[in-house]
Amino acid sequence: MLSLATIIEWDALAKTVAASLIGGVGVITAFSLAIYGAASFSDKRRAGQTLAALWAGTLMIAGLGLAIGGIVVALVVITSG
Repeated sequence: MLSLATIIEWDALAKTVAASLIGGVGVITAFSLAIYGAASFSDKRRAGQTLAALWAGTLMIAGLGLAIGGIVVALVVITSG
């Protein structure tokens, strides 16, 4: 009789699930910050709050950078085999 433990490598499966959850939540959170920063930038700029708009724009750029960076890292890991 074949044991289930030999068919499924539980350690590798657990690492894969953990990495996908962390990566997925991380990229979604970073992109959400970018959207929030863009909306805040637009609102603050129209209200004439220059410094607040600058910080919101910085948040938008940082969020986009993190989201794109996460996607690039995921693609490199997938294609590296």
